[in-house]
Amino acid sequence: MANGTEQAKVPDSNGVWEKINAQVQQTKNKSNERKRRMNALLKRSQSIVKGLPYATVVLNGNNEIDWTNKLSGQLLGISMKVDRGQCIDDLIRSSELHKLLTTQSNHEVEIESPKNSAIKLSLRVIVINADLKLLIARDISERAQILDMRKSFISNASHELRMPLTVISGYLEMMQDSHLLPESLFKAVQSSYEQSERMGNIIEDLLTLLRLESTRLTREASVGINMEKVINHICNSEDGLMITKISSKAPSIWH
Repeated sequence: MANGTEQAKVPDSNGVWEKINAQVQQTKNKSNERKRRMNALLKRSQSIVKGLPYATVVLNGNNEIDWTNKLSGQLLGISMKVDRGQCIDDLIRSSELHKLLTTQSNHEVEIESPKNSAIKLSLRVIVINADLKLLIARDISERAQILDMRKSFISNASHELRMPLTVISGYLEMMQDSHLLPESLFKAVQSSYEQSERMGNIIEDLLTLLRLESTRLTREASVGINMEKVINHICNSEDGLMITKISSKAPSIWH
């Protein structure tokens, strides 16, 4: 039989056969104990993943689904019974996710839920080893909604404040340049004009900050600079040679 003979059915033997039977039985017991430990470890790992507050998908080296928790069905529309063994790219059509899987980056990407477009998800891939990855999805719909509300508020408030502030600044500037303005009021008008300009700068800063937050900076947007090549190019240029000559004549500041 595949599992070997039970201990009670092992025939009596002496000498070499007794040692062989004992060795076989000992190996079998160790194998069974190892299987029990592995099953216990697997159940414990599954329990931990089930308890995570995020949708979690266990992927193999080919990005095929090995296991999922309950939240994966709610957020990603993935069913353990139906989709096990399927490639995650075939179930979630997203260029951001595909890029995340191929580059094995630790960065997060944001996509719409394939099950509900009103839900905004943040995806992250954690590489355990060459044959094991964890895809984690978090519902960030509330955070995205709050950010949109903040952007809308800043944009509307800045627009509503800018127009009356421009009118006030214009009249104050006219009063400053007027020869009919009493000298006793000149300082007050000048101070009011300066404060209106300060408020205008604050509004411009808010709008600039809003534009920066709305700009998505990706890794592709950054360009690596070979500093060794740049420094060598500068040193070999005419300006670099001139700087080198001047530096050699100037007293050193590094001592």
